[in-house]
Amino acid sequence: MGYQTPVVFGRRETVFIVSPDFLSLPKKEIDVADGVQIKAGEFVDVSGQKATLGTSKKAVFLVTEDSFYRDMNSRNKPAGVVEGYFGEMLIRTKVYNEGGTAFSVGDKVTVVDGTIAHTDTDHTVEIGEITGRGADWIEVLIG
Repeated sequence: MGYQTPVVFGRRETVFIVSPDFLSLPKKEIDVADGVQIKAGEFVDVSGQKATLGTSKKAVFLVTEDSFYRDMNSRNKPAGVVEGYFGEMLIRTKVYNEGGTAFSVGDKVTVVDGTIAHTDTDHTVEIGEITGRGADWIEVLIG
């Protein structure tokens, strides 16, 4: 007899899009600069750098696959491109930064240094809301 958690992440999986229209979500191929490593679950801007939202809105894209190989050297992939998704979606992710305050259902969130974080006086642009959480993951409605 085993115990099944309400959310199951696959092996090495850190983020997945729950939205039923996942395949029809808008996406963009974005070139990543040499030496920049983007992990699955992080957000990038159109220049391929980790995104940070301050007080003005700009496009951010959710990356679902690392920009580098999973080897001991963490070498960048030959194409130097990540696939970023954007638009209204529900995601479950293990990639976030709570800072000193734990996320609760209903909290508004933004993106700081590529990861989901609390909104504050320096980062006022909301990308979504926490709709669920577990011990090591959060569920966020983005849009």
